[in-house]
Amino acid sequence: MAIRNLPPGIKITALSDQIQLKYYFPFRSCGGGSPRIQLAIDRDGDGHFDGNAFGYVGHGGFGSGCLTGVWDFIDMTDNVPARWDLTQLDLGYQSWPAAVALITTTFPNHQVLSGSLVDDSCSFSPSSCGQAYYDLLTIENRTLENRQDTVH
Repeated sequence: MAIRNLPPGIKITALSDQIQLKYYFPFRSCGGGSPRIQLAIDRDGDGHFDGNAFGYVGHGGFGSGCLTGVWDFIDMTDNVPARWDLTQLDLGYQSWPAAVALITTTFPNHQVLSGSLVDDSCSFSPSSCGQAYYDLLTIENRTLENRQDTVH
């Protein structure tokens, strides 16, 4: 897992065109909801975590359409329907533009506390087991490019 703590007060709108990654799966899928980008959301601006927005990697909603055997680049702020799972915020499954609009309208004082890359579904989704390689993970204005990069 890679985590990026975000500057205080950052709104979800600031992350448009700022969440992306490159992945390579030799022989696995993206079933079971991972890998995913996980945004920790504070609904009311008090600085405390209230729920996650999950962005599923792949070319379809809820982690479908992952490619195997090739490097693939995913812009997580594109228009793929149901890429973003906002159920912890009671806002359903949305594309990025719809997620931004709903979070901004429903929680005007919100802030995004952190963003992370999570890959954890092997224990309950056998097709998602196996090697995975990630490169060029961008969350906000920081891109992880190599092993020496750290995110704070």
